[in-house]
Amino acid sequence: MLPNPTFDREALMRPSFCLILIMLSMAVAARAEVVILKNGDRLTGHWTSVIEGKVMFKSDVLGDVSIPIDQIGSFAPEETVVVLLPKGQTVSGNLTVADGAKLEVRNAGTTRTFAAASVEAIYPEAVEGAQGSRMPWRNWRFNGNLGYSLLRGDRTATTASLGMDAVRRQPNLPGLRERWRTNFSASALIADTREFTGVHTSANAAAATLRQDFLFTVNNFVFVLGQVEHNEAQSLDIRQTYGTGVGRDLIHNPRAVFSALAGITVVRERFQTLEPRTSSEALAGEKLSLKITDRIGLDHQLNFYPGLSRAGEYRLDGSLLLSTHIVSWLSLTTGVTDHYLSQPLAGHHNNETLLTTGVGFNFGK
Repeated sequence: MLPNPTFDREALMRPSFCLILIMLSMAVAARAEVVILKNGDRLTGHWTSVIEGKVMFKSDVLGDVSIPIDQIGSFAPEETVVVLLPKGQTVSGNLTVADGAKLEVRNAGTTRTFAAASVEAIYPEAVEGAQGSRMPWRNWRFNGNLGYSLLRGDRTATTASLGMDAVRRQPNLPGLRERWRTNFSASALIADTREFTGVHTSANAAAATLRQDFLFTVNNFVFVLGQVEHNEAQSLDIRQTYGTGVGRDLIHNPRAVFSALAGITVVRERFQTLEPRTSSEALAGEKLSLKITDRIGLDHQLNFYPGLSRAGEYRLDGSLLLSTHIVSWLSLTTGVTDHYLSQPLAGHHNNETLLTTGVGFNFGK
């Protein structure tokens, strides 16, 4: 009687399948870390961070646990870590925790020892932001607003407004001091009116600002900025502003951030009835982000530019935005922006104020 080939294949597949499962289980176990407590207990799983003297650990049995580092007898994760020290310095390497009081970090044959109490935070090096993201499109937080109005009758009028603010903080992890902060804002206004007589008027405007901060202490920073503007109502074809200066976060907590800055700028501008001109201006400004309640927030900024090369001239830009969240990513907004020129072109007003209402959106972390 000939052997059953189907039976033979099934018999051969069973041990092979079991062998694969065993190998996978061994691989998972090999990647798991073991924390040995001073009382002899052992926890197996994966660590995520060390913050405020506690190891955040995902135990295979207990789930998420927080272990005071002074209760650890032995712990040595295999992956490279980043250790943050009190003055903002970072040290990377392989970590060993011994008796909950001493930390050793080994890198390129060199071992450095730290008291556990002197460390601000520890993260796996692979965690996004532990050493700052090299991907410029990551770790942004965006807030935007959109408004629109339409009129049809003897007169046809259309108005649309768009605004956006974005900030990127690096690193952006608990316990790690912020060193770099990128601020970007942009706004646009389309205002078009046609009378029944055929008269057509428009007052379109657009502006964008990019400012890069380097925080050399917890609250103090230096910055560089670039700005471009267009404003038909002021007959401004284009204004380019480049500057640098210093600033300070006067208030910085989970509910409010209030910053003041001062610097110097170079301005190139072209009005419709004037030749292009270049001048220098000083800069004094402030920016406030306030969380009034869990649903209501306020954003305000004001910049004052007194002329240096053209004494007696100055300009001022300000904005105020009040937002009420409907859901986490959607809100109702009311905003006011103001532009003031001390010496506008003939036939133009000094001040231009715009009130907008609409919906807002936000996303990012």
